Amino acid sequence: MKRLSLLITMFVLAISQLSAQDNSNTGTITLSHKGKETNFAYNKMGDAVEAAADGDTIYLSNGEFEGDFRLTKKIAFIGSGAESNNGTGSYTHYNSGNIVIAIPEGTKLSARLFDGICFDNSNSITFQTTIENVIFRKCRTPWNINVNKSIESLYFDRCYINGNQSSSIKKVVARNCKIGSLSMSGSDYNEVATNWQFIHCTIELNTYGWTDDKGNYQNYCPLQGIYTNCIIANYNDTEAYELYNPSGSEVLTAAYINCLFYKPAEGKDIFNGATTQNNLFYDVSNVKDNWQNRIQNLTKEQLQEKKYLCNDGTVVGCYGGKNPYTLKPNIPIVSSSKVHLDRTKKQIQINIKLSSQQ
Repeated sequence: MKRLSLLITMFVLAISQLSAQDNSNTGTITLSHKGKETNFAYNKMGDAVEAAADGDTIYLSNGEFEGDFRLTKKIAFIGSGAESNNGTGSYTHYNSGNIVIAIPEGTKLSARLFDGICFDNSNSITFQTTIENVIFRKCRTPWNINVNKSIESLYFDRCYINGNQSSSIKKVVARNCKIGSLSMSGSDYNEVATNWQFIHCTIELNTYGWTDDKGNYQNYCPLQGIYTNCIIANYNDTEAYELYNPSGSEVLTAAYINCLFYKPAEGKDIFNGATTQNNLFYDVSNVKDNWQNRIQNLTKEQLQEKKYLCNDGTVVGCYGGKNPYTLKPNIPIVSSSKVHLDRTKKQIQINIKLSSQQ
């Protein structure tokens, strides 16, 4: 029965994808509840959530979605892919809406919360209660993830993460992610830094500035946490900059293990006492005004060629490890389709070819 239910759900989702591809860019929301599937319009997520129960799954087809909603139940949201050019033709884009997570206090989630969804930066996700085991998988996160109380543990699995995360999150684990703009300044992060782990991530930084005693403006970016097998792009078009504030006295808790950085100038300390082990360095002269030569843009093949490898033999950054970065969907997607109307027999023949993704 479970297999039959899954097949029915996949068929409904496939039809929804076809509809989204053949009509406008708007998608279809499908609520799966105890083997029964109910469809909702692209802007009726609030209605779908209201009709759902604990343990249900809400599927989002290829297409555009919008609308505010408030979540008080343990529901999984599964989209059709978070990258518009992923080669599958399937892309779930939640382009506007204020999302409030108000699941009962102290709840430990047993499944991922969001999977395969691109959240536009015009969205906001606000966690109003203290919950545990929040999982984003293969998503593009919005810039604004707000935490009113605290999150005991937050996991990012192969995501594109926009912006910083709140220091009210007690534990963060990001694996095989791309991070668009990271910095961790402030004493609030000191209390959680040892529980924030970045593993096989490719990280661009949000820089700060200061003026040295010679009147020169300098960049820096304060980081805290434990970074293992990561690429950290500490470069400002001129030189490698520090991962702490050279003009301040802020104490940072950080460890960098087998990571790739831009090589600083001779005698320049970019770590300021942070724990370092087996790190690698990329000469800034390799950039040569070519954006593609920056370390955050190096391909897996280029990293292999340059021997920027980890102890397991895979490359540093998000394309290394057992589960390399990808935003392609986990669910089967429609790779081809054909609809034939036989007016004589008054029949519609639908041929759908599904392909599976990692």
